[in-house]
Amino acid sequence: MQVQALGHVVLKVRNLQRSEDFYAGTLGMRVISRLSDPRMTFFTLETTENHHDFALMELGPAAPAPAGDATGPCSRGLQGGELTGGVRPGTKFAR
Repeated sequence: MQVQALGHVVLKVRNLQRSEDFYAGTLGMRVISRLSDPRMTFFTLETTENHHDFALMELGPAAPAPAGDATGPCSRGLQGGELTGGVRPGTKFAR
């Protein structure tokens, strides 16, 4: 078997609305659905037949930050065409 695509990626966030604003408003990802319990937002990249390709799950403002030496993802990259929302190439995003 050879992996040909990656989908259904979920990021845990402290503030769902702030994160949704960034991914939808700044990066132009389309919201496909939402859940209220647990609070989640699902996005489609419209390049696959998946229900969603990417999701955010809210943990709340008290969620601890991962330790710098913890296992887990080290970096993420998004590939796309035109930037939306007035973002210019090379823009630095705050955490």
